[in-house]
Amino acid sequence: MKVTCPICRKVRQILSRKGLSHIANCPSCAQEPARKKHRDGLKHCQICKQWKPLNNFGNNKNRWDNLSTFCKTCNSKKQHRYYHEHNENARRIARKSYHLHKDRANARALANYKYPVSQMCEVGGCLETGERHHDDYNNPYEIQWLCRKHHKLLHNPLPV
Repeated sequence: MKVTCPICRKVRQILSRKGLSHIANCPSCAQEPARKKHRDGLKHCQICKQWKPLNNFGNNKNRWDNLSTFCKTCNSKKQHRYYHEHNENARRIARKSYHLHKDRANARALANYKYPVSQMCEVGGCLETGERHHDDYNNPYEIQWLCRKHHKLLHNPLPV
């Protein structure tokens, strides 16, 4: 039986067992390690099944070649479809969160209006720019300026 190798696209004669055809890589391609699947500066997109130049793929630090498995156009279409399928759920969650914490949202908005430019961290000796911290959301203009490190420590103190 003749089958096309999915890697090198050469037509090979492959024996079938019990009348079942087995689609497999040709012997030379099967010996290659998985990391050499790029050919002539091209990579295979998992969605559109086309070979495209490497610069058509986004970055992915978790993959061996630091490239995404989808080309940029397919990835864009995929994200667009996901957004339109799930945006109503995201809006519902945001509305619910806003209504549960309306006092916090109002206090942040008032503080952002009164103090549009960030100031230095109030912890002695720290030279980082600060974030606004409210001890009490009922007093929106009473804020502390804390850098990211000290703000996190205030909300999540280290165990003693």
